[in-house]
Amino acid sequence: MPNSAEQLVVRQHERFHCRLASQLRVAAEVAEQVILARIVGDGSGSLDAFVTDCSRGGLGVESTVFFPRGCRLKVRVKPIDAYEGPGPEMVVRVQRVSMLDRKPTYYLGVSFVSKGPEHDASVGILLDMARRAAPPPAPTSSPATTPAAASPLVAPPPAAGKGGA
Repeated sequence: MPNSAEQLVVRQHERFHCRLASQLRVAAEVAEQVILARIVGDGSGSLDAFVTDCSRGGLGVESTVFFPRGCRLKVRVKPIDAYEGPGPEMVVRVQRVSMLDRKPTYYLGVSFVSKGPEHDASVGILLDMARRAAPPPAPTSSPATTPAAASPLVAPPPAAGKGGA
């Protein structure tokens, strides 16, 4: 039997970090169970959110509204520079929810429910948008290329010809 750490690994696809403006709407099949107040979002049932990471299996969404596990949502990503038309829309199911901030802000881990060629095309567009919107990787330096004098734990070498023995 696998240990508990192996059971927690659920990601099967490469994840791309991004920050894409989007809109959430409760899917029609659960609209009777999950009803948004009119003061939430734009008053028509849509609210603004951000897709913070995406993969072929699902999304990470930052929302100001709590949605329960199992809730089905429609996520429409707003277009960015390269895409003039409406952004892709996908049906997703909330898998996990965590509170990020007291504002309130929630992180929704969602998986795709929609399937088929249209879904695959939408996910392809979304991944391309995420790659374009992803922040550049932070520069890293290996210890071999970092000068010793830059480290606060290593004293600089003594200056030649000054105060010696």
